[in-house]
Amino acid sequence: MEEDMVLRYEVEAQRDANEPTNWAAISEKLPHRSNKDCRKRWLKTVEVYRKGPWTADEDQRLLAAMDTYGTRCETIPHKTCLPPSLYTE
Repeated sequence: MEEDMVLRYEVEAQRDANEPTNWAAISEKLPHRSNKDCRKRWLKTVEVYRKGPWTADEDQRLLAAMDTYGTRCETIPHKTCLPPSLYTE
């Protein structure tokens, strides 16, 4: 779907710039779609989480985060463990 391609491009462009996801700015690129429409579409359809074993890179991110923040899950910011393609603001 063309809208999904625009949505993915805009979200990834913001992530490449290390910016939080600005759904209002993204919705301006998609006529007749609100910021809530874009966010819901992204979270429920376009952004698909990979299931299965962790990669070596993911293991290293988690170990590094544990060294910095400790072993309690709630103290580790999710961005430190997940690849940028998997988190949203």
